[in-house]
Amino acid sequence: KNSKISQVYSPRLKLSVPELLQPAVVYQFSCECCSEYIGETKRSLRKRISEHHTHNRAAVSHIYKHVYLDHCLSYHKNLTENYGPQPSKSIEIMFFEKHFKTIKRNLHNYRIRTDMEAIIIRLRQPDLNIQVATKNIKLI
Repeated sequence: KNSKISQVYSPRLKLSVPELLQPAVVYQFSCECCSEYIGETKRSLRKRISEHHTHNRAAVSHIYKHVYLDHCLSYHKNLTENYGPQPSKSIEIMFFEKHFKTIKRNLHNYRIRTDMEAIIIRLRQPDLNIQVATKNIKLI
């Protein structure tokens, strides 16, 4: 007799979405030199990371500026020590992605997501967010 999958497993069981593929998150970038950046995105975190990794003439990301234009010595030293002086593009992207983590997820409402980002920035005061315009909030 055939069985339904729902008879074997709970019908509420779902496969978890990998951290980099989750949409609507507040995330943190932590560099090797202890610099940090807090951001938010509606899209998947991997898509936002790829935007931080590419040079856009219209608006250069603070993370891109820190890692590539200001040439963070700690970041590049760790990259070359682990992967050699000329790592492939895929290894470089993988190494870059390792510096990101999700702080809050399932924030599909834009206002709630940006409020959460502003609160976390206010509490942690990451150095790469200093010149980034954020909501002005007061913690009571």
